[in-house]
Amino acid sequence: MASLRASLKKEADVIVIGGGVVGALVLRALSKYRLRVLLLEKGNDFASGVTRANSAVIHAGFDPKPGTKKAKLNVLGNAMFPSLCAQLNVPYIPLASLVTAYAEQEEETLALLLAQGKEYGVPGLSILSRKEILEKEPNMARTAVAALYAPSSAIVSPWEVAIGAVENACQNGAEALRGRTVTAITRENDRFIVTVQTTEGQEVYACRCLVSAAGVVADDICRMLTEPDYKITGRRGHYFVLDKQAAGLINHILFPCPSAKGKGVLILPEYHGRIMIGPDSESIDDKTDTATVEEGLARVKEAAASYLSVPIPWRYLIRTFSGVRPTPSTGDFIIRKHPSVPGFVEAAGIESPGLASAPAIAQEVERLVLDVLGGAAQKDFDPVRQKYTAKPEKKDNTLVCRCSQVTRGQIRDAIAGPCGARTVKGVKLRTGTTAGACQGGFCLPDIVSVLSEELHIPKEQVLYDGPGSNLLTGPTRRGEH
Repeated sequence: MASLRASLKKEADVIVIGGGVVGALVLRALSKYRLRVLLLEKGNDFASGVTRANSAVIHAGFDPKPGTKKAKLNVLGNAMFPSLCAQLNVPYIPLASLVTAYAEQEEETLALLLAQGKEYGVPGLSILSRKEILEKEPNMARTAVAALYAPSSAIVSPWEVAIGAVENACQNGAEALRGRTVTAITRENDRFIVTVQTTEGQEVYACRCLVSAAGVVADDICRMLTEPDYKITGRRGHYFVLDKQAAGLINHILFPCPSAKGKGVLILPEYHGRIMIGPDSESIDDKTDTATVEEGLARVKEAAASYLSVPIPWRYLIRTFSGVRPTPSTGDFIIRKHPSVPGFVEAAGIESPGLASAPAIAQEVERLVLDVLGGAAQKDFDPVRQKYTAKPEKKDNTLVCRCSQVTRGQIRDAIAGPCGARTVKGVKLRTGTTAGACQGGFCLPDIVSVLSEELHIPKEQVLYDGPGSNLLTGPTRRGEH
């Protein structure tokens, strides 16, 4: 016991594994109490997994199967998002969705979704006729028969929600660490001993209550303690992003009628003003494989081509990407105190509508943790995130990113604070740099320079994202980077 105590990096009341939107909101929820709370994220930044690559839609909540946690928590979470985003100082854009029937037999599906949504308490649902659809979406295909209109949906920036929640939690006394890959968990004397791997070596942490919000590897985390009674399958989805010049193509979030594979390919305006199209859905063996493949992109193109009466302006394409969703064998969210491991709380299988449900999921996990540990409320908890900024003498209005109108000073602000950006991708998530038409072609050298200055490291050590993603190897013969 003495040797274990000597090797401990830190002891906490609660450790949260996973810094995506669910783990981040759980950390924030628990920071309301007089508990020592620590989050461990394996990526070089928060929101480095499922949260970073999804449709960014706050679903209205009419779609999940009756009696599921998804059905309950989607509607609750949807209602929580406006105030949550206001408190975290992140964008929230209300944007109605249309689920469109392109054949008469699909109208039955719309009627079922309408009845189901009303039963769940989804506000404002209605069925639109073809004429009403075209009034709202002039470019909709003339084969559209009817559509389910849902005014309570919205779009957000999921990674900004996660980062904002982590920052707010840390401002209330929690701690969050990046670059910590959990490699082993044991339970000893009513404590969990968590071993992690970093680029510098191993670290050991201990806690009384362990929360897994580990996304696609949630079953692997469970397996470190006991054989899981569920399986997480990775389902990869591909996306296209069209530049702002395509704005006006559509006015709403467009869905087809749902199928057994999910909600189908969407076309939606994202909050920076670009158009996003995707995803498809394919099971993959490697749950971390986010490579884009030609077949997947072709599936998305083929599906989206039938939605509109005008051609999709692919000439404005600026990016493709893919994300992997954690699909549970149970068909529903797994949110529980583990039945055979006391003190182990799971939030697993958080696929769609996981983003929309995330605030309500965090509330459920908060209740479960308090059942395990108890916890007196902090009297001075502040739910409003205070954004970190660089020192006044470092303010600089020099424009770096013309696509997103981001200055050198704003990049410094994004790096400031204990939860600030440490990589080029981290700056992108917080400011929108490198996300526009040039995809970093003009602004990247300046971003690398600012990171080098603020982190006090050579430019050769500046990373794009994860370990090994160095952008530079050394100076040119002329001595320039």
